[in-house]
Amino acid sequence: MTTIRTVPELVRPIARSIRWSPLVISGASGAIIVYLQTRDACTLEGAGGSCVGLGARISIVRIAAVLIAIGAGFILDDPTEETTAHQPVSLLLRRLTRVAVAAPVVLTFWWLSMALAVRTLDDPASLPKGALSVELVAIVAMALALAAAAAPFVPERMGGIAAGPALLGFVVGFLLLPPRLNLFVNDPMHERWSGSHEAWWAILVLAALVLLLSSRDPWRRRLASVLRVGRTQPRKHREVADVHSPERNVELFPGRGENEIDQVDVRMRR
Repeated sequence: MTTIRTVPELVRPIARSIRWSPLVISGASGAIIVYLQTRDACTLEGAGGSCVGLGARISIVRIAAVLIAIGAGFILDDPTEETTAHQPVSLLLRRLTRVAVAAPVVLTFWWLSMALAVRTLDDPASLPKGALSVELVAIVAMALALAAAAAPFVPERMGGIAAGPALLGFVVGFLLLPPRLNLFVNDPMHERWSGSHEAWWAILVLAALVLLLSSRDPWRRRLASVLRVGRTQPRKHREVADVHSPERNVELFPGRGENEIDQVDVRMRR
């Protein structure tokens, strides 16, 4: 409970330490792309409605989602993680607080992109906002997981620098999947639509697990490694270490008194 109570005290310093410029620039870029690509309506007689179809709008909104996620990867950048490891607040809680502080900004840019995408659409309700939002959350979770996993290997623990290119690599890999495994389906009526979003839910869960494992405190990771080494210690070494224990002496020399056991023990040490 004490740790939870300290969270409100962390909000202000964390908000000041977050690198906001990458998120703002990437989110604004995504909104501008959506606006430019969907601003015009058809002028041909009888065409009616917008020139940009629903499938194209879905693809454009996904571009905005990827850009927002790239900017969100910088949320976890904190060069002071190692120097603040002694604090009573865990690394995981500090990172979750950073995500919670930045979440309103991420959601604002996402809402703006969705609003721009439907402003010239004949039927704004036809855009699958819920399903696309699941994709956004999964992609942002991937960016955060990649940033957390890369932080120990990047100078000054700036994992966001590595998360952006890695996320783009994953997106390109998803685009190269065969049609039966396609994750970027553009037609909500397609038979693959529901299956692709089940896969996005699985990606979200996997990314969350990676983020949790990568956010363990350094001292916990060192303790776990020490325990693993202790369990794998050769048995003969443990037997040598235990040979002089009182319980072991009683087993080796049953029926003897303590003085006799001590004399034998002295001779063994010689």
